[in-house]
Amino acid sequence: RAVRFPTVGELYQGGVSASGAYVPNDPVTNPRLKPEKGWTSELSLGWSDGEQQLRSTLFHEATRDALYAQTSVVDGKTVSSTQNIARLRTLGLEFAYQASDVLVKSLELSASLTYADS
Repeated sequence: RAVRFPTVGELYQGGVSASGAYVPNDPVTNPRLKPEKGWTSELSLGWSDGEQQLRSTLFHEATRDALYAQTSVVDGKTVSSTQNIARLRTLGLEFAYQASDVLVKSLELSASLTYADS
């Protein structure tokens, strides 16, 4: 389980415009941001023969009140601010392969592939 509290900047400071300029007293700041709460779980299976390793991992993450930086238009200006997203869910699968001494001594190969549905 993980909890992330909003930073002071996310709660009270101004925002940043699309041009990168600071917008003081940004009207979209939100002192009522809630902490982000999440649960993460994973299941991994691995195989190794000394010089090669193969691993597959199934993972799931469920988050409530996710803190998310979002862009909006206020008074004709594009600003970025942090907002709570009610619920996020991510389910995914990752495959990873690693090998040593590939073709020549001391040459290593690493590869991974991840699929995530969020």
